[in-house]
Amino acid sequence: MISSAVQLGVVLTFLSVTTTSQGLNHEGWLLLALKKQMVDTLHYLDDWNPMDPFPCEWNGVYCSSGSKMAVVSLDLSNMNLSGTVDPSICGLAKLTNLDLSFNVFFGVIPAEIGNCSKLEVLNLNVNNFQGTIPHELGKLAMLTNLDMSFNGFSGVIPEEIGNCSKLEILNLNDNNFLGTTPRELGKLAMMTNLDLSFNRFSGIILEEIGNCSKMEVLNLDVNNFLGMIPPELGKLAMLTNLDLSFNGFSGVIPEEIGNCLKLKVLNLNDNNFLGTIPPELGKLAMLTNLDLSFNGFSGIIPEEIGNCSKLEVLNLNDNNFLGTIPPELGKLAMLTNLNMSFNEFSGVIPKEIGNCSKLEVLNLKNNNFLGTIPHELGKLAMLTNLNLSFNGFFGVIPKEIGNCSKLEVLNLNDNNFLGTIPLELGKLAMLTAFNLYNNKLHGAIPNEIGNMTSLEDLVGYINNLSGSIPRSIGRLKNLKTFRLGRNAISGNIPVEIGECLNLVVFGLALNKLGGPLPKEIGKLSLMNRLILWGNKLSGVIPVEIRNCTDLTIISLRDNNLVGLIP
Repeated sequence: MISSAVQLGVVLTFLSVTTTSQGLNHEGWLLLALKKQMVDTLHYLDDWNPMDPFPCEWNGVYCSSGSKMAVVSLDLSNMNLSGTVDPSICGLAKLTNLDLSFNVFFGVIPAEIGNCSKLEVLNLNVNNFQGTIPHELGKLAMLTNLDMSFNGFSGVIPEEIGNCSKLEILNLNDNNFLGTTPRELGKLAMMTNLDLSFNRFSGIILEEIGNCSKMEVLNLDVNNFLGMIPPELGKLAMLTNLDLSFNGFSGVIPEEIGNCLKLKVLNLNDNNFLGTIPPELGKLAMLTNLDLSFNGFSGIIPEEIGNCSKLEVLNLNDNNFLGTIPPELGKLAMLTNLNMSFNEFSGVIPKEIGNCSKLEVLNLKNNNFLGTIPHELGKLAMLTNLNLSFNGFFGVIPKEIGNCSKLEVLNLNDNNFLGTIPLELGKLAMLTAFNLYNNKLHGAIPNEIGNMTSLEDLVGYINNLSGSIPRSIGRLKNLKTFRLGRNAISGNIPVEIGECLNLVVFGLALNKLGGPLPKEIGKLSLMNRLILWGNKLSGVIPVEIRNCTDLTIISLRDNNLVGLIP
């Protein structure tokens, strides 16, 4: 028989709980227990009131409708909460959605998470979680979305993840995971998104991944993967994004990739791939981005690439490609970026490039191109960056380049260009960098250069330029670098140079400049290099040069100047 004292204690405890909670149900108490594990600095959970009968009106808590209300969703995302996840969380038996993303939670994921048998969405991304993925996650048969990205998770992917047969989205990116990917991932027939990027995964891409027939996004970039691309990837007919960049992949691009007809983004850059571009890539009519840069690819660009009519970005730089630019590239009307730099390309720039009316960046640097710049480049009204440096181009700079009114960078250095600087280039009001050094240009610097009011760098040393420095130079208020050494420029240094208040480097060595060094140079307080040796300057060095307090290099030798540097 229970003693009277014990009976009285039970009654008093019951009355105390009932009075305090006013009938708050079991799930409400469970949530309050969870709250005790959290630090809520912004008071998002202040309305979690133990005096309420149900928690269904609490911030972040969502319940089912009907007479038997139960918590089905707990959304605590972006509340600046910290703390750990209490193992009792799966006492919320009907929970389908748990979102703790964008907080400061830490610690491990409790193994008890596997008891949330109805869970469909588990978002833990952007926190400070650590530890491994518990094997018990494999018990979540209803799970469709699992996002653990941007945390400090480590260890391997447990093979039990393959039991989550309804899983559609698996984001594990930006963690410290390692090891190989389990073959069991190939059992996830419903998966559309797999993001393992920015981890330390290793090993090969397993051929079983080809069984994930609904896959749309496969991101494996920035890991330590090795081996070849399995031909089975060509079975992923729904694939739109494939990013394998920044790994140690090798071998060739399998022609089966051409079967991924919905592919929009193909990033294979920064690997050890070899071989040629398969013509089958020309079947990818939806492709917008193709990045093959920083590999060991060779051979020519197949003309079939011109069939990728939606292509916007084509990066082939830093490989061993050779041959000519196929005229078919002119069919790429949507192309905005074409980078073919640091290869062994040769031949001329086809005039058809002028049909790429949306082109913004054209980088052909460091190849073996020859011939002249086609006038048709002047049709590229959207062009912002044109880099033809370190090639064998010759002939004159076409005046039509002046029609590229959005041009910001024009690099023509280290070629064999002849002729004069066309006056029409003065229309390039957006130009910030103009590099034409190490060519065979002659004639005077046109007065129109003063219209390039955005110009920061004008570098044209080692040419045959002559005439005087135009006084319009003073209008270049943003000019930082002015280097025209090793030319035949004559006349005086114009006093207007003192208006270029942002000038840092002023170099005109080995020219035919005469007259005095203008005192206005003293206004250039930011200048750190003044290199005028090997001219015919005369007179005294102006005392105003003392105002150039940042000056670290000054070279005035081999002139007719008198006196000492003040």
